[in-house]
Amino acid sequence: CAVEVPAPAAEAAEDVRELLRVIFEAGGFVTLKYAIENFGQEAVAKAQRLGYVKLDPLTMSLRLTELGMAALA
Repeated sequence: CAVEVPAPAAEAAEDVRELLRVIFEAGGFVTLKYAIENFGQEAVAKAQRLGYVKLDPLTMSLRLTELGMAALA
């Protein structure tokens, strides 16, 4: 049974899309603490797992990736 891979925009749940939108409006990055406090650990983990955001361990911030920007389109 073949598994159909959804398009990035279709794959992003509403909580993840909202997180991506806020990161985009903030200039492409937000602190990890802010993201978890406002969107929850599950949304942050899901966005990271899908490759929409990348964690910078040095600054503990989330950066929007090109894939994340494509999911917003």
